[in-house]
Amino acid sequence: MSTLWLLIDVMKCKVTRAPLNRWFHGWPALLFVVIGTFNACGTDSENGKPAMVEDDVGLLGDVSPVEPVDVSETQDVHTKDTGAVADSDAGITEGGPDFQSAADTRVDPCPVGQPCDDENPCTLDDRCGVDGCVGKPVDCDDGRVCTEDTCLDNGNCKFTIRDGFCLIGNICYGDGDVSPIQPCGLCNSIVSQSEFSDSGADLCDDGSLCTSGDHCEAGECVGNPVDCNDNNPCTGDVCVNTSGCGHPAVLNALCDDGDICTLEDHCGPNGECISGPSLPCEDGNPCTTDTCDPLIGCVHSDNNSACSDGNVCTVEDQCQGGVCVAGEAVACNDGNSCTDDSCVPQQGCKHVLTDNPCCTSGTNICNDNNPCTVDICDPLTNDCEYEPYAGGCNDGDPCTASDNCFDGQCVGTPKECSDGNPCTVDGCSFGKCTHLAAPNGTLCDDGQTCSLDDQCLDGMCKADMSGCACVPTFSAIANKINSLSIGKDGQPGSGTDVDSNAATCAPASNCSGGIDNTLSAIAGFANDPLADAIASGNIVLLLEHDSYQGNSTPYTVNVYTGTVENILCDIQNATCGYLVDPVLLDKDCEPLVTLSNAKVLGGKLTAGGPGANLPLSLPIAGLAINITVYNAKIDAKVTVSGGKITSLAGVLGGAVKKAELKAAITALPDDTFPAGFDKATIIGFLDILVAEDIDLDGNGSKDAASIGFALTAIGADLVGILN
Repeated sequence: MSTLWLLIDVMKCKVTRAPLNRWFHGWPALLFVVIGTFNACGTDSENGKPAMVEDDVGLLGDVSPVEPVDVSETQDVHTKDTGAVADSDAGITEGGPDFQSAADTRVDPCPVGQPCDDENPCTLDDRCGVDGCVGKPVDCDDGRVCTEDTCLDNGNCKFTIRDGFCLIGNICYGDGDVSPIQPCGLCNSIVSQSEFSDSGADLCDDGSLCTSGDHCEAGECVGNPVDCNDNNPCTGDVCVNTSGCGHPAVLNALCDDGDICTLEDHCGPNGECISGPSLPCEDGNPCTTDTCDPLIGCVHSDNNSACSDGNVCTVEDQCQGGVCVAGEAVACNDGNSCTDDSCVPQQGCKHVLTDNPCCTSGTNICNDNNPCTVDICDPLTNDCEYEPYAGGCNDGDPCTASDNCFDGQCVGTPKECSDGNPCTVDGCSFGKCTHLAAPNGTLCDDGQTCSLDDQCLDGMCKADMSGCACVPTFSAIANKINSLSIGKDGQPGSGTDVDSNAATCAPASNCSGGIDNTLSAIAGFANDPLADAIASGNIVLLLEHDSYQGNSTPYTVNVYTGTVENILCDIQNATCGYLVDPVLLDKDCEPLVTLSNAKVLGGKLTAGGPGANLPLSLPIAGLAINITVYNAKIDAKVTVSGGKITSLAGVLGGAVKKAELKAAITALPDDTFPAGFDKATIIGFLDILVAEDIDLDGNGSKDAASIGFALTAIGADLVGILN
């Protein structure tokens, strides 16, 4: 009989029995019953891994063979060859229940490479190997140095924060580490391992430029708001966290320039306070000089000017004690004996015809047309006699004053025109004083005994100063004018209120705010060459702040010309050393040109005014014309640093006597005029375009033309005098 195999395949778990090599006596068939747990190759109800197969299968007696049982497959398990075993029917006698015994069979528990369960929840992908069922350990490493990573009995990972560490926002921090976004928070594992704790620090930085004194408070970095107030009414004070304080200009807002002599001050485009019109200080009294003091306001000082008492029957009225005092009685004698001469107040001289028989049609037959004789006619004989007249008269010469009859002649006193300068020829023309430059080389005396070879040069007395012993001591605070130009109109910024009358300005076609600048008409001719002369150093104007104390205390600004000591120094931008021209120093080395009553108040400099005379060399049409700016005054904004006035920007104003300007042009040699120009052309131009608008001598007659300059200045050092 062929060999019988019994194969039971349950859930891929194969149980193979050994071949039957024996038959039970007389039985047609042999039944093998496998006794065991067939679900052993199923699923372990406890851990879900493939269960182990029972090793032993029982053997029964004579039964019919059964077919293999098919069960759902979960894991293949192969039986192992158990080898030879003792026959189980040994010792059974013949004739009893005769059957063949089979060896006990066993299943291989873990075939290599097959899935299995190592009963360890912290392994994965368990597989059979030569050493049994082995799995790969579960990877619980989270990559953080601050956690202790372990696998639990249920197969889950556990991450325990180590002592001395914090885990915040999935980032590890050690004790004492400060939060990158909360400057007042730090890791304190004793307090909390999952959030930052209050550092309690005194100092921190909240990242805002709008706070100061940043400190920690309740875990937050807080600061005190910064004070952005710059005390400037012309700026808006704002603060931006990323940039800090800002001060945008508040255009046209009201402000105060600190000078009570200006009105309606307003804010400019750069946050500056622009001075408004001058305070009107004119009191209508010709016997007071009306000025404005930046500290106290309008000042009305008595003067000795000529005036008019309102009575046409007096002449040469004079101011005394602020009041106009009547002068001499007007001379109403018309020299005509045929009239009765008298003066009627508010009307003037009256000449009433008499019925004298010596008169014919109001004319005395004895009239000799001499106002200094009394013509006498004998009415009976018509004989004439002439007696001297001792009263006032008019000699017809506008350059004389106090005309009186003397020995029958009308004689006047020449008008005083001396300017005290030995290098000018003083005269009078049409009632106005003239001061023409004396010929160059004319001997003069500069008043200094130490000087040699004194000679006139361009209207000034110059000498060899090498033998002079005086050594001037200059202030450490000085400026060099680095731009100077005649204002192009009469608007603020082009000049000053020369006549201290806010109600008047010039030129009338383009002016406001009391600014006087009649000579703006020559700006187009003078400014370019003037700028070139300043930039090249041909004209060096220096301002010395003598006794400046850094406050509103009055001091004096001395004005010099000079030369740069080091020709390589940038005279337009750098603080250079300068040698002062000694011609502007007296014999004791004291300055000859000064602007008195200088004050710095509210960042504004005022200096000069009535009585301050400034000599200038003015280029017009290629000519260097020496002029004097009378009543010169500076109004300028200043920059003060380290107690020094390091820069200024503003205006210079005053008046130029038109007669002197014309005389200076006339005195120039003919060959100095450029092509297309001559004396007559330039003087004619001045007569047409430049009107006299300033009364310098206070006699009620305008005798000078106002002029205004815009100027800037930088720091300078006065290091000595020019040899």
